[in-house]
Amino acid sequence: MGTAELLTPLYAASGLAASAFYLPQMRLLFASAKARRAMSPATWGGWLAVAAVNQLYVTVVAGDRAMIAVGAASLACQGVVFALALGQRIADRRLSRLTPRLGEETARTEGGARGAPVRDQNPVPAPRGP
Repeated sequence: MGTAELLTPLYAASGLAASAFYLPQMRLLFASAKARRAMSPATWGGWLAVAAVNQLYVTVVAGDRAMIAVGAASLACQGVVFALALGQRIADRRLSRLTPRLGEETARTEGGARGAPVRDQNPVPAPRGP
């Protein structure tokens, strides 16, 4: 058995095992919005783009089935992580547009941090004398 014949199944097994290491991360991301917010969509998007180019090369140029399978598994896992991080950012932006900021709400309802009087949103003019 030659080196290439030994390395091909080893490469495939180690690549698929590496993809399995994404599973605990994905489990955490599915469970925690805080964890999703901590992920960088720009970083994961970059890695995903590089992985997509690698996958195209392996599929079109190399054509090795083991490499194609490993690349596809890695690409899929990176795609899930990227989608979760980006989805959380989009959801946070939508929510921030729909709800007032905490500081603004506090200022309107409690007089703000310095205890300033709250202005009436619909002031009634004071009656004028005769």
